[in-house]
Amino acid sequence: MWSGAYLALFALACGSTYFYVIEEESIEFTSAIASSCWGLLAVSGDTIAVVSEGSDPTTIVSAGAAQYVMAGLAILSIAALIGAVIGFYPTDPEINDNEYTP
Repeated sequence: MWSGAYLALFALACGSTYFYVIEEESIEFTSAIASSCWGLLAVSGDTIAVVSEGSDPTTIVSAGAAQYVMAGLAILSIAALIGAVIGFYPTDPEINDNEYTP
């Protein structure tokens, strides 16, 4: 995978993770996008092609241990997707009736 495409996929994964974790908007859609992006990044992390001008136009680099972090984030995104479909994610805050609200 080209390094530009890898970084664009990384940005899409980070953005969709932000929207389902922090903003809690469109949880099913954004967690599905995040899980597929993180999974693809985890699987293709050892074949990142950096294209440059010079004697060797293409260099293959590896993401190394970051692949395990990306696989973990893919698993967490899948868990959030399943939780959103079943109905236990996100949790509603408990409202205390005895609490004074002005």
